[in-house]
Amino acid sequence: MQMLLMLLPLLLMLKCPPASSYKAAPELEEQKAVSLPDVTAAVQPNESAQPEEAQNADKSSDAVKQSAAAGYTGDSVQPEAGPPEPAATEAPLQHDVWMAQMNQLFRRVRREPKPPGSIQCASYFRAIERMTGIYDALFSVQMVRSQLKSDLENNLGEIKERLAAANMDAETTTLRELMLHDLNKVGIDKVRLHRERSAIWGQLWVNRASKFIFTFLREILEGKTGTKAAETAYATLQPFHGWFTRKFVGMAMTAASVSREGLLAKLEFPDEATAMKETKIFLELGEPIVADILELMEEMGTNFPDRM
Repeated sequence: MQMLLMLLPLLLMLKCPPASSYKAAPELEEQKAVSLPDVTAAVQPNESAQPEEAQNADKSSDAVKQSAAAGYTGDSVQPEAGPPEPAATEAPLQHDVWMAQMNQLFRRVRREPKPPGSIQCASYFRAIERMTGIYDALFSVQMVRSQLKSDLENNLGEIKERLAAANMDAETTTLRELMLHDLNKVGIDKVRLHRERSAIWGQLWVNRASKFIFTFLREILEGKTGTKAAETAYATLQPFHGWFTRKFVGMAMTAASVSREGLLAKLEFPDEATAMKETKIFLELGEPIVADILELMEEMGTNFPDRM
């Protein structure tokens, strides 16, 4: 198993093989960046995702102390008072607990329901930048955590790089506008083979990593063990890995995954009920964004099925 884990970084960095013929994308006019309308957070919570009331007076003192130490006060799911300010004046996060912070950040993601991918780059980037924190809770092996974090950070960096190259402003540009610009600029064949760096390639793999994370947590929410959750989550990436990579990376991920109890403890909430409630909110906020971006990729013909 130690040898297996030592091989993992090499396996995860395998390049995409040369592609066969691929249908060319239709001509798409380059779109100018436009300001998003003044809207509130994209996903409105339903009744099941409403905040907990202040801790009841009869809760044990141990739970209260643990909650205070983690920086969680039970109000992380309060909706923002209005549309988010630009990055320079972005309100500070109210909690030290990773999941509570993520729920705040995903509430601030600005998006329109149509057309697909109408998501403000700046607020989306701020949420994804902190997504890597979940790997510390999901996996017990440092090497696995480091590799997964590096992949997500590098892919997000590729999106930002292309945004800057296009001279676009993250505050006034949507992911859709950036992806269509890159599709015209780079061309679908070069994007697919990753012969040139592109926002589409970076976004494709950021979205796949996000789906992996949400699938893992949904399995935990539904009562699965850490190992079973890892297996189900890896199934979302398995179609894009060759046989050798599937066998070894899949085994390494399940071997390195933490137990359900260990994961709940690392989320640093005062009790399991609170952890489950916050996780449910996290999924309700994040999964629609993953689906939105996937719809955009399908529309552009860039949800490439190639194996690495």
